[in-house]
Amino acid sequence: MKLTNLTEGTEIIVKAYTEYESIEFNTKCVQVLDNSILVEPIKKENEPINFKSDIVKIDVSLIREEQSPLIWKNVSVTYISYMNQEFHYITAFSEGFTFNRRNAYREYMGMPGTVQIGINNMAYEIIVKDISSIGFAFVTSENLDIIGQLSHLVFQDKDRVPFNIYGQVVRKQIIHDKKYVYGCITASYYSSIDTYIIKKQRERVQSKAK
Repeated sequence: MKLTNLTEGTEIIVKAYTEYESIEFNTKCVQVLDNSILVEPIKKENEPINFKSDIVKIDVSLIREEQSPLIWKNVSVTYISYMNQEFHYITAFSEGFTFNRRNAYREYMGMPGTVQIGINNMAYEIIVKDISSIGFAFVTSENLDIIGQLSHLVFQDKDRVPFNIYGQVVRKQIIHDKKYVYGCITASYYSSIDTYIIKKQRERVQSKAK
């Protein structure tokens, strides 16, 4: 699928990363322009982000209901003014490919956090149930109609290790005491979470051996 096949209003995730770290942003396709797309401006602290760097790579992900995500690798993102409006201008140099999911270890968390649903929507105080490199789940007393929407999870574990994860809500389950569990899939594979889980498993084994 070509990036220019996206329609107006389609929500996408822009991932900027280096060898050592990554950060993701939600935005929406506004229109196709030439062989590229215009998206809502991506900002941090109300300032547009400059993605131009020799060491930063950028991918675009499209999360699809009941299907694996599509990913466009190594895209170009430029901040522009067009028709007296601000946009980021994204160009893909190849077609998107399907991200194949695999089984992943889950780590129970039970920690408080916040999750933002959709773009520019309010955040909810939640309890993080578990995380993996391809998904996460959270618990809240809020009965939300959010299946299919993008989600942004932020929390710290008991050792104050920070997590900043983007995904899409794909399931909802009612549990006791009027609580709801929402399950999410991530737009891409978080290798850092696999590394974190392996470290925690090793720590538990070492603790039992003492």
